[in-house]
Amino acid sequence: MIAFGFYNMDCRKGLKLIEDSSIDIVMTDIPYNISQKKTIDRTRIDNRTLHRNGKKKVLNFDYGDWDFFDSNTAFFEFIKEVFVEVYRTMKDSASMYMWVPRDEVSFIEYILKDIGFYVRSTLVWCKTNPCPQIYKIGYMSSTEFCIFATKQKGAKHYWNVERGQRQSYWIKPICQGNERTEHPTQKRLDIAEDMILQSAQKGNVLLDPFAGSGTFAVAAYNNGLKFICFEKDEDIFKMGQKRVEAETAQMNLFDFIKS
Repeated sequence: MIAFGFYNMDCRKGLKLIEDSSIDIVMTDIPYNISQKKTIDRTRIDNRTLHRNGKKKVLNFDYGDWDFFDSNTAFFEFIKEVFVEVYRTMKDSASMYMWVPRDEVSFIEYILKDIGFYVRSTLVWCKTNPCPQIYKIGYMSSTEFCIFATKQKGAKHYWNVERGQRQSYWIKPICQGNERTEHPTQKRLDIAEDMILQSAQKGNVLLDPFAGSGTFAVAAYNNGLKFICFEKDEDIFKMGQKRVEAETAQMNLFDFIKS
């Protein structure tokens, strides 16, 4: 089995190095296939509220090559190729939390069911401070969606019964302050830790095929889990690796002083 850690590797190669039925929990934020080769200068639209410190506020819709696919068909084929392997690596008691694009929730659920997953819920992150619309003529995009699935149907997956049933949403702002990185689609650490507390135990192994800024690796470490994380984009990998190393170093130092 591949060693625990954070790897600069295409997950389609990395997953093949993981043994069957060895992963306890999967948490990942897949590419959304929504990038566009365009930017918008918001200062031209509303200079008074959007101009800050003499710098233009530019919205960049190009997240990176990792979020471009030739077609929706190519995107769905990619998702199926990855998650067939993910399914193989999961224990029968394993759960998966998979952030997905709003427009493709149903299609991706169908793919997961076809692979063999049991799709249980669609969870929602309601953002209290969403990015405003450019022309202010419609609704702001204030929600993100996460599919909760298990490898087995029925009550066969691990569930922290002491926490009981859970509501299927979080009402929280987008990442801010020291937690914020340059990653364009970063997820909140406290939401990730809430998922882990519900569906994993200390000593378990977490898998993240699309590690990005390292949120799920940090959440795993903070809660006593081991992790295997893959990130193909070299620049994003360096960002995530730096964050994970900083967080784990702080934890190690605290533990040392405490003892």
